[in-house]
Amino acid sequence: MKKKGFGEYLNQQIHMRNMTQKEVAELLHVSPQTVNNYVLNKRVPDLDMIIQIIDLFHMDINKVFHLSKKAHTILPLSKSETKLIRFFRIMDKKSQQYFLQAIINQSR
Repeated sequence: MKKKGFGEYLNQQIHMRNMTQKEVAELLHVSPQTVNNYVLNKRVPDLDMIIQIIDLFHMDINKVFHLSKKAHTILPLSKSETKLIRFFRIMDKKSQQYFLQAIINQSR
């Protein structure tokens, strides 16, 4: 069984509240096209936007990101994981978005 992506959860929340993507876009201060791209999983919102969306719809972050109690266990990072995080942190926002989108596309 395929897990729902962020866009599918967002679309579900929009429809459950009988809202339009345009109304959501106005509340988030983005274009309707941006919301549509999120819904279709064509674009990944940055972390600040994800937080705004989760707050707006009172979404369960554990359900949205398929987290379990095991996911809350803190494990030490390997050297390569640490290196990857350091690299990511020095990237500009646009490069981070591109990087995250590439990872998501790769995992499909």
